[in-house]
Amino acid sequence: MLRVMADDPMPEFWFTDLHPDERHGLEQFLDYQRNVMLRKAHGLDAAQLAMTIHPSALSIGLLLAHLALVEDDWMQETLHGRPMPEPWLSLEAELVEGGPSADEIYAATASPEELRAVYVAAIERSREALAECDLDDVTTEENWDGKTRSVRWLYLHMIEEYARHLGHADFLRESIDGSYGD
Repeated sequence: MLRVMADDPMPEFWFTDLHPDERHGLEQFLDYQRNVMLRKAHGLDAAQLAMTIHPSALSIGLLLAHLALVEDDWMQETLHGRPMPEPWLSLEAELVEGGPSADEIYAATASPEELRAVYVAAIERSREALAECDLDDVTTEENWDGKTRSVRWLYLHMIEEYARHLGHADFLRESIDGSYGD
């Protein structure tokens, strides 16, 4: 299975199984998306991670923080009913109505190393949380619409979440240093 590599975001292979069962296929595609995000951030310093394209406030650093928060929100809090891990738990006290979100606060204050570490740690927690479940299991907590989701839905949603934001990361990275592609 393709795994996110914290120290080397360039995988040695693409997909190891071209005829996977459903779960393995979902895991492979989600891990591939995670790796692409690491590659988009690879080698960037703090100023580059904070760069935006006008008029958006979105940056690659913010995408790292956002995706880490999303991983923890869905897989820890919603799936298992666990409290949000750090740094999100501490940042909740700083949130004010209409103010910046926890991922925005974290992205603005964390170093490149901290951003990458929080992102990779959230992925590892998500992998562990998902491994505890079958695809047909449902979240322990209802979401904003009062409904639970299946683990299968969570995989599909995360793949969709990454795909959408990796499009943003493509434009951002190209504007920073001209690199493109996944």
